[in-house]
Amino acid sequence: GMALSPLGFRGARVAQGAALRKDRNCATFALSGLAASLREKGRNGSATEGKPMGALGRLIRTLAMAAGLAAFGQSAQANDAVLGLWLTEDGDSQVRLERCGEAICGTIVWLETARTDDGSPVVDSNNKDAALRGRLIVGLRIMSGFRATEPRVWGDGELYNPEDGRTYEPTLTLLSEDRLELEACLLFLCQSQVWRRVE
Repeated sequence: GMALSPLGFRGARVAQGAALRKDRNCATFALSGLAASLREKGRNGSATEGKPMGALGRLIRTLAMAAGLAAFGQSAQANDAVLGLWLTEDGDSQVRLERCGEAICGTIVWLETARTDDGSPVVDSNNKDAALRGRLIVGLRIMSGFRATEPRVWGDGELYNPEDGRTYEPTLTLLSEDRLELEACLLFLCQSQVWRRVE
């Protein structure tokens, strides 16, 4: 096998990750809301005629923008910690995690057995879509859409498993700088595997 052994279950932490992201952005929303409130007060009869209240309004606008930029910077930096080349648990394939827009995606870049017994390259023969069964496994993007949902944890993405032709929604957790756990859960039943960093 390719060591992308079926994780078997859909992830249960997606909603939790969305809630955590919402909490992180509360400061930005709260400051933006306060600035909007001050503008509204200005429209309702103050001398500022719809503009935020002088120095206080400028300070609130600046804080709101800074909080938004800080949240974006932390998100980008947090995403970068998982980037690199990873050896799957069984040691017979490598996946490169890289940025794809604002998310993280992963591509198989090496297989221990990249050719079949007759010398042909290994293809996506288990894909449920017959039209995709001729795709080469080496170079195949199998992970997409992963975003940092909390420190050292990524979710909201999908992993396609060429071994069974199914797509899963695992949670990725950086256990250490060179160990990455993939875990997928259904109700209380979870399966996981640990990948090791190559570079």
